[in-house]
Amino acid sequence: YTWRNDIFSELVTRFPVFHAPSLGNRHTNHDYVGERYARLLNRSQFSAGCGTLSRYLTLKLLEIPAARCCLIAEEIDVLKALGFIDGVNCVFATGKNVAGKVQELLSHPDRLKMITDAGFRLVHDRHTQRNRRMFAEWFQLWKGRRPGQRIVQTNPLQPLRLIDDGADDPACTFPPENPVTQAWIDGYALIEARRWKEGLEKFEWVIRTIPCVAEARLGAALCLIRLGRASAASPHLGYNLNLLVKHFGYLHPDPIDMAFIGVLCLRMKDADSAAQLLGSYGQVRHPALNAMRWIMARVKPELAARPVFQVTEGDEASTVESIHWLQRRTFADWVALLMEYLK
Repeated sequence: YTWRNDIFSELVTRFPVFHAPSLGNRHTNHDYVGERYARLLNRSQFSAGCGTLSRYLTLKLLEIPAARCCLIAEEIDVLKALGFIDGVNCVFATGKNVAGKVQELLSHPDRLKMITDAGFRLVHDRHTQRNRRMFAEWFQLWKGRRPGQRIVQTNPLQPLRLIDDGADDPACTFPPENPVTQAWIDGYALIEARRWKEGLEKFEWVIRTIPCVAEARLGAALCLIRLGRASAASPHLGYNLNLLVKHFGYLHPDPIDMAFIGVLCLRMKDADSAAQLLGSYGQVRHPALNAMRWIMARVKPELAARPVFQVTEGDEASTVESIHWLQRRTFADWVALLMEYLK
């Protein structure tokens, strides 16, 4: 919550600020939900809300102006798409200018009322449940569709429509702004370009910002391996192993994580640990994991007696999906890639 923290630190030292921690209030009867929440907003002159660092549309960004309270928010594409305009129906601010903007409006209450009322009208005219007719639209289109036609939605603020059989899905027109996701996507593009150091910088920024992004952890590990720093890669892959299985309760690790942990163990001269991990979760199959088990059976021929390592060359069978961003590859491509990281 980088933006929120900056805003709070600037406002709390200059203006009376009500702050209700969100954790644990249910036990002290201090929860603000439903009508209590709406009344709290309504008797406040301003309320600051953000879409987190990922710049999502969160409900509070509509609830605040809907309760006739002036919204202070980060200037993000999704809010502009909804019709919010700085100084017209909300206040777009940063940590550097929020105090000045708030003081200016407090000194001109008529203008503050105008902005607050305009925000209230925007939400109630365009963004209530009455405006969300997707189910009715879908039903009408479904009744009139021709054989093979599909119903698509490219923007939650625009009507659904039909496209013909075989037509490509139209591009989404809703703002996809998300600096965290974009950073690790850029990082993988840099890996493909073999620019390991620059890719590592992208992944490390994501990890500093949100430590539990598994895609960034794997990307950082791959860059570190290629930079000759295998020992520094180990904590990232270990983090993913614990994150998915112990924290999120997955029944098994991600198959691509497993494959590259096997690579890392072999690079660190620990073939026994590689065999132990790759021999676990025998029900998990994926082209990357199949390829690594196939490689492992050639590194340690005695493993070929175990069913889990009896992988036929070219086996692309998969029982699970991976969460990772690596391009889809054939069995042969995975073997080539894994062997490259084993060098």
